[in-house]
Amino acid sequence: MKLRSHEVENAVLLTLDIPPMNTLGIEEVQGLRQFLQHHDDQKPLVITGTGSAFSAGVDTKAFASYTKSQRTQLFAEITAMTAALMAITAPVVAAVNGHAMG
Repeated sequence: MKLRSHEVENAVLLTLDIPPMNTLGIEEVQGLRQFLQHHDDQKPLVITGTGSAFSAGVDTKAFASYTKSQRTQLFAEITAMTAALMAITAPVVAAVNGHAMG
């Protein structure tokens, strides 16, 4: 998993480090979901990316090779990840450092 997190002052910084454009496949979305589900709601969360993009969204190269079952799994994981993000009661900030697509 190419997610890094560490505390900065009183917040948690989560960095997507999936070169070159921080694209998300099944494994990355699962990792994000798990991280968000276990985030300490007492601390604000800042999400950023490395390189020239915050995130280019779904990894279209990987997606093209997914089976129907894997595509269904990806959509379910994205839904669960979004629900986990929305459940966080602490402030969540996207530190968009470049392109944000997809």
